[in-house]
Amino acid sequence: MSVRLCVAALRGGPPRMRPAPSPVWRRPSPRRATRLLLMDGEHGELDGRFLDALVAAVPEIERALAEAKAFTVIVREQDQAGFGTWLDRCRDGPVSGLAEGLKRDRAAVEAALELSWSTSPVEGQINRVKTLKRTMYGRAKLDLLRARVLSA
Repeated sequence: MSVRLCVAALRGGPPRMRPAPSPVWRRPSPRRATRLLLMDGEHGELDGRFLDALVAAVPEIERALAEAKAFTVIVREQDQAGFGTWLDRCRDGPVSGLAEGLKRDRAAVEAALELSWSTSPVEGQINRVKTLKRTMYGRAKLDLLRARVLSA
């Protein structure tokens, strides 16, 4: 039995219940706002109202979203032809900086779209070794670090 029920029984009445606090909404950080914008699916009521107000206040966001989602589709489907048209379409839009950077490195982007292999396994190993190195910083010499890297 909770303390509230015991005190209510001593007072001779029903326990007083406090109303549930209303949800507190905080303005999202730029990173969270970007995630909300790019996320597919349902948003909460408060987040949905925020996104509607954001798009109403800055109409370019809608075009930037469309271009970002189109680029995501191009990368996932490895559509080389679509990449060229996407670059041309984005030349004067809100993601023109991204498009210009990708245009400078066009050969690498097209190679990534054409070839099926990636460096993900290597990046995973590099991340593992760096994590080991950080956890052992200042605690042991190189021989122990080498033993830990090679034993895993």
